[in-house]
Amino acid sequence: MKLAFSWYCFGLSQLIECGLSFSQAARSLLPVLPVFFQKKIDFYLESSHSPEKGTCEIVLDKKYPYLKQFFFIVDQALQRGTSLAEPLYNLSQDLRFERELEIEKKKHTLSTKMLLPLFVFLFPSALIVLLAPLLNYFFVGGLF
Repeated sequence: MKLAFSWYCFGLSQLIECGLSFSQAARSLLPVLPVFFQKKIDFYLESSHSPEKGTCEIVLDKKYPYLKQFFFIVDQALQRGTSLAEPLYNLSQDLRFERELEIEKKKHTLSTKMLLPLFVFLFPSALIVLLAPLLNYFFVGGLF
């Protein structure tokens, strides 16, 4: 999910930089996102023009904090009248960096998780392969 949203923010920033408006760029890239995000962003685009509806209903989901960041960035830029290209690009870079950190954490814990199968399956079979000729020599030929 985070990867798709990161690419969405990156593509959105590039389209806005090329001259499309936010709503045109957002609607053109909606099929890239999973359905959950499509519904949230489509609801935001529909309700952003009416002042009585805010984004508080949209960002209640604590599972996706980057969605809240996205709507906050869009709201701030639209209120101030600044460009959305650079903040969305920065958000996409932040999301990629967070994803890389998560992968690094998983990579570092993987070595300790692999020790159990190593001890249970590989070491006993290696010992049998190495000790079988020695045991055969002792049982068939004797000790001396």
